[in-house]
Amino acid sequence: TLVEPCIVETKTASVLTLANWSKSPVKSLKVKLTGKFPAKKITRASGKTLKVEKQKDGILLTLDLEVADAIILR
Repeated sequence: TLVEPCIVETKTASVLTLANWSKSPVKSLKVKLTGKFPAKKITRASGKTLKVEKQKDGILLTLDLEVADAIILR
């Protein structure tokens, strides 16, 4: 599985884009964010399901990814 991430940060929000270069969708993709990110409201641009687990050392995101999506952290 090859998923390419990219993070764009501003003072009030961050956007994590995910591009799936695999030949098929990725089920239960886990993405761990460490460091300081806004975490009051975390959503997907597609509106699809996103599991968010706040951990002591960061945020763990779990999602099914077809081709591409963006995760918005506010």
